[in-house]
Amino acid sequence: MLVWSFATLLLRFSPARARLALASIVPLALLVTYHRTYDAKLLLLVVPACTMLWAERGLTGRLALVTTTAGVISTGDYPLTILYILTENPHWDTAGFFGKMLSVVLTRPVPLILLMMGIFYLWVYVRRCSEHAPT
Repeated sequence: MLVWSFATLLLRFSPARARLALASIVPLALLVTYHRTYDAKLLLLVVPACTMLWAERGLTGRLALVTTTAGVISTGDYPLTILYILTENPHWDTAGFFGKMLSVVLTRPVPLILLMMGIFYLWVYVRRCSEHAPT
């Protein structure tokens, strides 16, 4: 969040930067709060930045679409209910480090997806801000 703060405070305001700033801080802020089913509604704040990147017709736009879709779908009401039902009584071996890591990834994918979204949008935000920074 320090990187986000420096990038936001040091540069001038523009609507495109505001969309990217919001898209990068929302998933990172959701990481430190308790995950509830309204996280998907808060992640809708990322959609304007996703559409802005998608309109550029590049690899960044496709990655934005994939990460945003994964975030919104994985934090939605129905997928969380299905995930809860599927992982209520797991029947896999959790012995050892890799077994425990696998169980965390399979039973709690939302924090990993939010981290992926936050890092992706923060990377785009910082990269775009550094490209347009005054010299």
